Amino acid sequence: MGAWDGMEIPPIPYFSKEEEDYFVERFSRQGFDHCIGNKYGTWKSAHDQGNFTIPQPVLSVLPLEDPVADWTMVAKDSKVATYLPRLTTKIMDGSHWPHMEFPDVFNSIMEAWLTGLKDEVGGAQPRGDEGKHVVTDEL
Repeated sequence: MGAWDGMEIPPIPYFSKEEEDYFVERFSRQGFDHCIGNKYGTWKSAHDQGNFTIPQPVLSVLPLEDPVADWTMVAKDSKVATYLPRLTTKIMDGSHWPHMEFPDVFNSIMEAWLTGLKDEVGGAQPRGDEGKHVVTDEL
């Protein structure tokens, strides 16, 4: 992991020793070839589908102190908002897993965003006769 070259990686405070050992073992075995870090595979999958935008609301909560990447810069440089027209971005303290490091802060961000969505669509979504969500074509 380039961000930690020549440095001892500190223990993850919210993982037990067994959980941390499991993560290290799994990533040591599979590497980053089969995850979102595989930029070509991710690009190829989206490119092959021919769909380059996500029209649904999207919340991105970015940490300020992630040793892996500066996610605000990544989002800006990759022009992510171009592909996510209904993107809301929030920035908070934390490193790679801010939702686990500061769950109260993360949950308040998520709750406010979800409340805004509820207000935007006018409350509860319509349901069909069998209690299933009604799916409508907006086109």
